[in-house]
Amino acid sequence: MASSKLILALLLCFMMHTCFGQASKYDLSAPTDLKQTGWNKVLCMNNGNTLLFNFDRNKPVIVKVFDSLHKEVASERHTCSLLDIMHLETMEFKGLYEIGGEAVLFLEQEHQGKPRLIMLRFDGVNGKLIEEKPAGESQSMAKKTQFYVMKNREDSGYAILFCTDVPQFKQCNLHVTYYNSMREQIKDVPLDVDRKKYDYLFVVGSESLPDGISITLNLTILVTNQTVSSVSPEKAIYDHHIAMYFIPTETGKVSKSVVDVSTDVYPNYAKATINPFAKTINLLLYSYRQIRYRFGLNLQRGSVSDNLFFISDRETGGVKLNYVKNDLVTSYLREKTDTSKIFYGVPLAMFTNDNGLSTVITESYERYDEPETRVRYNHYTHLGNIGITQLNDDGSELWGTLLPHAECFKSYQRFYHPIEFAKKREIGYPFYDLPEQDYERQFLSLNTYSYNRNIFVVYNDYDKNFNDSIGQSGDTVYTFEHTNACYYKLDRKRVVTKHHLYGAPSQNEYACSFLEGADFDNKKGVYASLVQYTKEGDVSLRMAWVHLD
Repeated sequence: MASSKLILALLLCFMMHTCFGQASKYDLSAPTDLKQTGWNKVLCMNNGNTLLFNFDRNKPVIVKVFDSLHKEVASERHTCSLLDIMHLETMEFKGLYEIGGEAVLFLEQEHQGKPRLIMLRFDGVNGKLIEEKPAGESQSMAKKTQFYVMKNREDSGYAILFCTDVPQFKQCNLHVTYYNSMREQIKDVPLDVDRKKYDYLFVVGSESLPDGISITLNLTILVTNQTVSSVSPEKAIYDHHIAMYFIPTETGKVSKSVVDVSTDVYPNYAKATINPFAKTINLLLYSYRQIRYRFGLNLQRGSVSDNLFFISDRETGGVKLNYVKNDLVTSYLREKTDTSKIFYGVPLAMFTNDNGLSTVITESYERYDEPETRVRYNHYTHLGNIGITQLNDDGSELWGTLLPHAECFKSYQRFYHPIEFAKKREIGYPFYDLPEQDYERQFLSLNTYSYNRNIFVVYNDYDKNFNDSIGQSGDTVYTFEHTNACYYKLDRKRVVTKHHLYGAPSQNEYACSFLEGADFDNKKGVYASLVQYTKEGDVSLRMAWVHLD
């Protein structure tokens, strides 16, 4: 009898341990020695290690290595030679990738007045700096080159888009150079553009897709510089043309499509996906321009934005265009709240599945200033509700919903532009604000991922907002000191659920995710992030790993 009771007790203990293990799906590292300053990036390696990079003004670059058991096994400090750590405010982030088993960091920084792309190679096992060398450099101060680094996790190599545009002579050298996993150049593909026809050229999209590379240009012609608008302060009117290039991985033969869009469209950036069902390229173009409008006797700041959805046939080069007006999201907003407002959103991500269904994640954005004193202004960047719109393979809206979200970021330096939230994984200016704001900005906005046919939206929020809905708006997040990482999950049946990313927190416990200092292993479905962890007032920076399912 005693033996039976002992077996039953052991069984109950095993069951309790199993339930706890299922409820706790995340792993938190021991506290690191990092301070609450600087800027961070994370990379998940194929060998199971996780590398954490920390940058701070006038200090060496710190690289920490965590093994597959999530223990810190190495920490290195690099003063660097080409990268000037004494002038990190001039540094631009261009990408962090695993290439040939190494962590390769691409940064752009001016050298003697000329932009230079710097490649830093780190050992994926011990974090030591293997090599630091230029990956591209401008010819001169008058002929500056723009660099865009592109890589897919599935590819062993990478590619760099070089764009040297000289507008005063209407000359442009545009080409994509491919490299293998050993960083050896394997081919160079020029992109043809009739520069004489256009006054200005801007790169608004450069992405590595599963079976090719997509490049998008905004080519503009100055129509008039004399017309004064009653709405917008800009006098110039431009005729905008969108040039879409696609370079297939197999053939390398460039396909090109050019579309003349409205003069009211101001192309800001583009996101591309492959539609395997229709064998097309889907391109989502975000148009944004600032305006001032009359409100009574005063002029107020505002913006005009549009989302354009292009469908380009890879074989014929034909293009179809639809405006994504978020009508279904707006209908949902009006149904759940007493408002007549229209939802405008900045597209942060677009995913296209095997059936040709595209899901667009957008975030509302606005900015306004408020004088604090006669000499200093507060610059407020407000990020609001999250819109989810699903489109069919023709770009028509099929379904939409709106999720509650509200953050307001105050800076004494500047406003934050929509592109800084939409393309923070590809580009970024880590030190363009005051040190405190540079640190806080890393918790701002969203991260979006697609895994196992589900879509995840990760963000930080107050616990008291956890059960809020669109009809019951919660508090706006002004500071991330007492926020926890949360996520929305949209499954294949269009059911949206909300979860704490690191489990339900206890009282006076907070785990806030560095959204810029995060990476997602799409093979394992693991989200790895540096977190600001607070327990009973004690704050530390730690690494955290969680499986999204």
